[in-house]
Amino acid sequence: MSAAVVAKVMAKKGKPARSVEIEAASIVRFLQTQSERNFVTAFAKGLATDDKNIEHYLTLWRAVKTLDKQNRTAMQSILGMKIDLTNILWAYRLKNFYGIVGDTAYGYLVPIRHRLTSGELAQIVQCKDVGTLQGVLENTVYGGVFHDFANPEEHLAQAMAGKYKTAGKTSHIAMVCGYLSSME
Repeated sequence: MSAAVVAKVMAKKGKPARSVEIEAASIVRFLQTQSERNFVTAFAKGLATDDKNIEHYLTLWRAVKTLDKQNRTAMQSILGMKIDLTNILWAYRLKNFYGIVGDTAYGYLVPIRHRLTSGELAQIVQCKDVGTLQGVLENTVYGGVFHDFANPEEHLAQAMAGKYKTAGKTSHIAMVCGYLSSME
């Protein structure tokens, strides 16, 4: 909203032109400050949540390593896929909503890779736009997961449901985790 628009609205109420311009400018400054403050607050809240999620994934990854071989293999496959897809989703959000690309984005990702190579992850993080990201993803093992980014959480949930179903055939823990995941 510009000061000129605010001034026009206020001028209709019969105030002197100079006081309208000064008041309109201060209203616009206030709205811009509030908008910036809300963006910063939303970004900070998102980062705090991401930090908790990163710690959550690291804790789970360590716990999975303590399981017997059959369950460990299944759960590493499930959790590894979830981490890879979450990193892809977070890279997309950082790029699309916050304009963060490149090396800065790495600090917001889970520092575990499963089937994504470090080169593929680097390409994903370095993409300048969603179209390029889509092209890079097509060349990874997760190329079919994100058909588009209109509803990426739904695509992630569908991919994980399929993974739980497959892994649940060989692991009791995977079966229980799949059931619990489907209840979310």
